[in-house]
Amino acid sequence: MKRVGSLLRGPNGQSLLPSATKYADGRPRFFVPLLHQLLKSDLGINYLVNRELGYDGFERITRDVLDAHLQSGDLFIDVGAHWGVMSLSAVTAPAKGIRAIAIEPDPINASMLLQSVSLNQLSNSISVVAAAAGERAGVAELQLLSTMGHSLKGDAQAGEARHGLHVPVIGLDELLTSLGEDAASRIVLKIDVEGFEPEVLIGAKKTIASGRVALIIWERGEHYRFNKEIRDKANAAADWLSSLDFAHYTFPYHEWGGPLIPATQDWFFSNIFSFARTVQKRPLYPQSFENRPLFERLHRMERSPERMEEVARMLIEARSSDGIRWADPDQLEVGSHLRAAAAGQFIAAPARLLDLGAGNMALQGHLVPGCSYQPADLIARSERCLIADLNQVQFPAGAYDVVTLLEVLEYIHDVPSLLKRCRAAAPQLILTYEPWDGGDIAWRLKRGFLGDLRSEDLAAAVHQADYVIQTRAKCGEADIWHCVAQ
Repeated sequence: MKRVGSLLRGPNGQSLLPSATKYADGRPRFFVPLLHQLLKSDLGINYLVNRELGYDGFERITRDVLDAHLQSGDLFIDVGAHWGVMSLSAVTAPAKGIRAIAIEPDPINASMLLQSVSLNQLSNSISVVAAAAGERAGVAELQLLSTMGHSLKGDAQAGEARHGLHVPVIGLDELLTSLGEDAASRIVLKIDVEGFEPEVLIGAKKTIASGRVALIIWERGEHYRFNKEIRDKANAAADWLSSLDFAHYTFPYHEWGGPLIPATQDWFFSNIFSFARTVQKRPLYPQSFENRPLFERLHRMERSPERMEEVARMLIEARSSDGIRWADPDQLEVGSHLRAAAAGQFIAAPARLLDLGAGNMALQGHLVPGCSYQPADLIARSERCLIADLNQVQFPAGAYDVVTLLEVLEYIHDVPSLLKRCRAAAPQLILTYEPWDGGDIAWRLKRGFLGDLRSEDLAAAVHQADYVIQTRAKCGEADIWHCVAQ
């Protein structure tokens, strides 16, 4: 871990956490006051400090999306505000005149949230609501874990024993009316409430249906993964938003930047970014490779062949990419050096090489001296790796002598279009592919393959792209093709 910051001391001796995001002159955009007794004992605070000081910020990529899409005069609604990092990020975004409503039910968190607002002199920009958001007004028990892990246990039933902390609950539609919010304000909504995101969306139905909401950022966390009832509710909420012309995206890995890819109903941990039809997502949300967190093994893909088949069908329907699979470095090793060694035999100096789907960049080690190597992938593999989601028609700019596609085409929805883009970039193409033999495709889906081309289909697509197949040989279970311009 590269340490990029340190705690500061406030006038009263209290520890202050400076934001990892900075103004143009290098000043932190805001400070978060900390409780000393929670710095080591509370997992949520420990995680916040670790990400803010040791990397490029707590949920940095989500904050970058806010910076990219908030507009002057927007209202930012922060449901599950904790100590205010997202609200503070929103009102200090490059766009001016942004207001925030920060909603937080836990008394300690709400108190620290108020201190954050006061410390940063943002009382005129951030309104704090000490309550939970839900489907409707009421009272519910708050299950306390870490400061970031608390969740509602649901409305208490008549005659049920009441224990612990109970907090008021209000629907967002009611809240906005009671606060007298301007009905014309454009809204960006963030929801992080440990599995109760669907209930919050139900409580905001009128507001969302009004067309005022430009972007909804809502968490799909561990509760979604392990609780089928919560998963079904979340998927139903996504379908309802889709009926209102929201489009849902997620990052390949939740703590790394890059392209937003179409979301599926897979179970991996992520924030969902639901864009209204009037809002265009950006092709890329860049992030520093050096300061990003490492891939966490607890988020790795654990799939049986049957589960892999299920996910592959989801990806085919959404025309998306398997981001969490390719974020896991362990998924990049199988067969990579065999393919790289086979491809390297066709590349002579001083070739300029574009390695699409570079993975662990094994090909770089199999090139003769004098070649230049440019990796490109869905996920950054180095500081100089170009980012491209080949399933969303993103292709790196530039002219090259050779393009390689080593175990890539199996995961591409529109192979002919990609090959034509390769031909526009380079006169030589080296690819590997495990062709479909015309039988049952279930075995391909169980390996996560998204395309089913026979050898003759691929050959036709290669010729349509204005390449001639010069050499064809076996490479493990796949074929390797060396193609040159006609």
